[in-house]
Amino acid sequence: MGKVSIYDIYDKYYSLQSTVPNTPKMRFPEFLLVVSIDPTASAEDNSVRGSLLLHFLSHRIVDSILVASLFVKGKYLQWLMLHRQEYVIHTDPRLDTSGELTKALYWFDYNKAYLQEKDIYQMDVHQLLDLYHQNETLDLRARHEVEKAEQKGASLVYSDDDWAVVVPHTFAASCFYGQFTKWCTTCRDDTSYFEKYSEKGPLYICIDRHSSHKYQFYFVKGEYDFRNEIDNAVYPWDVNLTPGAKQFFKDASGSKALNTDQLNEMLANGKTVEEVFDRVYPVSCGLQLVKIDMRYNFVDPKTNQLVGRQWYFYAEPFEEGFAKVWIQRFTYAFIAPEDNPEDAEWIEDYDEDAWTHEDYYK
Repeated sequence: MGKVSIYDIYDKYYSLQSTVPNTPKMRFPEFLLVVSIDPTASAEDNSVRGSLLLHFLSHRIVDSILVASLFVKGKYLQWLMLHRQEYVIHTDPRLDTSGELTKALYWFDYNKAYLQEKDIYQMDVHQLLDLYHQNETLDLRARHEVEKAEQKGASLVYSDDDWAVVVPHTFAASCFYGQFTKWCTTCRDDTSYFEKYSEKGPLYICIDRHSSHKYQFYFVKGEYDFRNEIDNAVYPWDVNLTPGAKQFFKDASGSKALNTDQLNEMLANGKTVEEVFDRVYPVSCGLQLVKIDMRYNFVDPKTNQLVGRQWYFYAEPFEEGFAKVWIQRFTYAFIAPEDNPEDAEWIEDYDEDAWTHEDYYK
């Protein structure tokens, strides 16, 4: 439908003045109620659906034209119109069936590629609801992906709507899931890199379901390596991961770098900086540079606490009253011990040669 609005669709096909045959005619608020049941007709964070929308419209809390801007033409509008007499939209949850129908349609849309019956027009509302209730606890896509991964010599260790994470157990699986990347672990003429890394610990290949982006994450005590598909170092919490995927990687890696309170508590309870951090630098200008999980910060030896919540992509110890710090690969600033890093004047520098020095990767 291109950029045609939901109101234009109503006006042409479903309004009381429409002359298009074989379409039900109704008032605009009633049309919106039907549209709202379709989970593909609005953004995920749009909670204005079914009986809730009926409550709003009946109490004139919202304007129907304004509400229409929250919706687009979803995949199941025509099917919902075709079966309009088979479900009920009601403010009383005991009478309303639209909420359950939304859940069933979401489940069907998510899993339909793996269903024996993929054509929803071969089902009525009651058949769809029965299918949903019989299988609602099954993630058919994940089950299919688990089976596929096992066939390829890998394990699917995490899955959601946006991300899939696999651990390859064979070099062939690493090449299959890492195709179109520049990772050394997928070099078809040399298996040694894959063998070296996988012997120490699992390689996690994170696949963006909606784009060509892939990330390979590697966690071993004291070693943290995060690479995008062109083999540039990244940090997992800087990637647009879903909350579930972030939690998975935090659990898998034991990452503490962003939990400043936890680190400070460990220091306050008698842990030394050497026990808490992966790398500790000499005290300079009264502050000590520390590194954990590929992130940098400073500890004040007087208080034995981190000086702030700002974590750096890379940092150098203080020298002549200043330290050079990076918040991302090409963005740096010079800060003094008393500075608030959030107020620093950040400089963009795209000199690739500055990042080929071997000291950066120590």
